[in-house]
Amino acid sequence: MSKTSYGQHKTFESKELRQAASLLSKENPYAEVLYHFTEDYLNQLLVLGEKERNWKMEADDVRIEEGGLEKLRLVSGQTALAMSAKDNRYTVELTNGKIVLIRLSCPMSYQLITRKKLKELEAEYLTELAAFRVPASKASPEVDKRDLQKIAPQLYLQRGTDYFLESINNNLYYVEEKGTPALAYDPAI
Repeated sequence: MSKTSYGQHKTFESKELRQAASLLSKENPYAEVLYHFTEDYLNQLLVLGEKERNWKMEADDVRIEEGGLEKLRLVSGQTALAMSAKDNRYTVELTNGKIVLIRLSCPMSYQLITRKKLKELEAEYLTELAAFRVPASKASPEVDKRDLQKIAPQLYLQRGTDYFLESINNNLYYVEEKGTPALAYDPAI
C-alpha cells in the first residue's frame, strides 16, 4: 500500500512502485537506483518551501514536466510507473490511467541519482572490480564450432560474462586449425 502523509512530515513512498522498479531493472539496470532517487528527491521537495524547492531543482537540473507534488497523494496500488531515457535525461512518470500524477526528469548523471561523489563511485567500482570473479570458462578442445561466433576468417568468439562494461569480460577466442577450433592465446601474456 502506498503511504503519503501530509502533516509536519510529508513523505511519499510506495511498496508497489518499488516492486515495479525492481521488475524494470531486469531490462534497465538503473531502474531501481533511478526510482529510489525519485522517491528520495520527491520527499526532499515535499518538505521545502517553494523558493528553496525551485532553487534545488534548478541547481540539480531536475524538472517536473507534468503533474505536480500535490498529485502524489493520489498514488495508489493502481499507479503505473514508466521510465525512459532520451536526450541525456532520465524521465520517471507516475500515472493513474491516463492521468499523469507526476513526470520528473533529471540529467543522466550517476553521481546525481546515487547522490555520491565521483571519488566515492570510483572507489566502489575498483573494489567491486577487484572482488569480481569470472565463472569458470568452458574452454575445451572439443568445442562445437556451431556454438561459436565467427568474427574474422579463421577467428571465432565464445561470449562469456561481462562486468559493467562489455570490454571487461571472460570471452574466449578460438582459431581454426585443420578445420577444428583451438583456443587462441598469447604465450607472452
